[in-house]
Amino acid sequence: MKKHDFFNLMSAVKESLNSAYLRIRARSKEDPGTAGDQAEEDWAEILRDWLPATYRIVTKGRILFADGSSSPQVDVLVLTPSYPRGLGNEKYVFAGGVVAAFECKLTLRSSDIKRAFLTASAIKRKAPVRLGTLYDELNRPPIFGLLSHSHDLSQGDRDWDRLYKAIQKCAEECPEHPRELLDVVCVADTATISVGKHVLVGKGLSKEEKEELTEIGQESAVAALYVVQDEMKWNSERDHSGAILAGLIYELTHRMAFVDPTIRPWADHLSGLGFYGGIGIPLYCSEDVLSDSVRRHLKDEGASAEAWSKWSPSLP
Repeated sequence: MKKHDFFNLMSAVKESLNSAYLRIRARSKEDPGTAGDQAEEDWAEILRDWLPATYRIVTKGRILFADGSSSPQVDVLVLTPSYPRGLGNEKYVFAGGVVAAFECKLTLRSSDIKRAFLTASAIKRKAPVRLGTLYDELNRPPIFGLLSHSHDLSQGDRDWDRLYKAIQKCAEECPEHPRELLDVVCVADTATISVGKHVLVGKGLSKEEKEELTEIGQESAVAALYVVQDEMKWNSERDHSGAILAGLIYELTHRMAFVDPTIRPWADHLSGLGFYGGIGIPLYCSEDVLSDSVRRHLKDEGASAEAWSKWSPSLP
């Protein structure tokens, strides 16, 4: 099948970002502050160009919570379409208007990954508790991501090996609940790695899901899975160029659409343009991370197969 133009466009964006990386890195030692600012602007521009147009993208802000406290400075913020213009130039951004927040790096290091996980958890813990559906209980706003032009982790047989292992290690150590996990990591020359949750609780489980529970020796579980989207030519008959940034835009749009139904037709369209995601290793936790009422619902009625349902067994 011919590769869709969306992936060709993302491939061109990736090449432009790589050229910027080489140019900025050459000057980073003499002026690291400016290099960092340029890295943020590069990513902000990509999000402005490729996320739904009604969402405003700003740089360098702190998220202001309802209790008066604030987050550490965040490099790039995505604001709701309804966020008041009168607040648009303030560097303290009200939490209720923040859809997504990103740390941006020129060259990613392992310490940056752990810091991003800790920041994501701290910010998500400040969000109001949401109960009543699988989606609400396994997700807390804002979407939180880590974006980088490149990384300095040692390479394995696959470019993303060490990167994935560092993410997996932090996912095991940092959050107290799967809703606090870092949502997405994108290293433009390596891979997009995003988390999804899968619920193995209640009636209606498939044969494969029951076998999975048998393998881990549990009667039920909630799994969080970081999945890799890369451009390795494991299939010589397919051109995977553009897949990394295409995967990032798809993942962010899909997550945003769970809250904003007006962009679901666009998210559905993106989902049909190509293949997103790949392999990963599940992290399992007890069904106790869900409320009693949600667990009763799953055991009485099961999950939902409807598109965009907050009771879907597979969620962002």
